[in-house]
Order: sequence, then C-alpha cells, then structure tokens
Amino acid sequence: ATPQYSKAVGVRINTMTIPIDSTGFLTTTYALEAKTVGISTTAYNATPTDWTTSASTPFDGLQLNSADVKIGGSSVGYISKGSISIAAGLGGTDYRVGSGGARGSLVPGSAYKVTGSLDLALDSAAVLTLLQSGSTPVALDFTWTQATHETFQVVVPRAFIQKTGPALTGPGALMVTATFNAAYDTSTGSSIKFVTSNQTDNALYI
Repeated sequence: ATPQYSKAVGVRINTMTIPIDSTGFLTTTYALEAKTVGISTTAYNATPTDWTTSASTPFDGLQLNSADVKIGGSSVGYISKGSISIAAGLGGTDYRVGSGGARGSLVPGSAYKVTGSLDLALDSAAVLTLLQSGSTPVALDFTWTQATHETFQVVVPRAFIQKTGPALTGPGALMVTATFNAAYDTSTGSSIKFVTSNQTDNALYI
C-alpha cells in the first residue's frame, strides 16, 4: 500500500477540555483547526522531532495523588466529577470561493468562552446554597497534586453556576448536575488562569 502523509498549515487550538477527577491521570484534550491540509505520498519531514513525554510534566501526563476544590475560597467535598472547557470560537466553516479549499480565516472570536459541568452530591446544605446562587458569581479553584511542590491549578475567578437537570438517584449519595459559565474578572484580568509549580519550592508559572 502507498503511504500517505498529511501536513496541516496555520494550525490553531480551537477547544481545550480538562476533566475534573480525584484520581488517575489528568488528561487534557484539544481540538485543532487548520487553514489548509496537504496530502502527499512522501514524507514532508524525513526526520520529524519526537515529542517525548514525562510523568513530571503536568501537561504531558500528571498522575494524581490528590485533588482539591475550593468554591468561594473554601474547600468543599461534594463535587464528584466534572469538566472545564475553553472555546476560542475559530471560524472553522469560513470557506471562500476561489480559495482552493482553504479556510479564509482562523481568527478567534470576540472572546474565549469558558464553561464547565459539575456533578454535585446533595449531602450538605452548602450544595443547595450554591445551586440557588445562580445570579451571584463565585470563584472556582481546582488544584491537582502529584508530589511536594508539584501541582497544577485551574482558577476560574468569576463563575455563574446553574442546575441543569433533576437529581439522580442511586445506591450512594443523591447526585445533581450543574453547569457553569465564566465571566471576565476585572480584578484579575482573566476569565480563567492556569498555575503550575514544579519540584522547586515556590516556583510558579502562570
């Protein structure tokens, strides 16, 4: 069989999704958009660079030892799982006459959209208070720890939380799903912030 090689040009990240779990590996997923994609029967690069991964590099494969969630600055224990999504709003359908199949533009939208979902255990009054605060923004802080001084943190400084469906019954706790939408926070100048620390004490990368 004749091998085929593809080459994407003008690639941008359109969406990024981060799972919220307490154990296992923290695995982020990305959706990419390209201006053009070429197909060839010969390799575009005879000696491509192999991007090796490391267990100590948070974005490559962070094995979790513990996870912590803060809402409004206070640690909570009623979140079972969830996810955080960032969408750039690229114009992936912007094809134009005479462009030879290339997209016309991959410029991000007017604002990055940060959303997410949370599965909440209805075992405390704090959950009901949170679900009733739909019009009042809260700060979300998710921190995953691999070892001493090795953490990955996602901060959403201003989020609006809303219940999306009926409570789910089961053999354990009563669960309910909520979604959140992030808004731009003027005090921090962001709608989402990533903070990583490595093995060096007090070394932060924001």
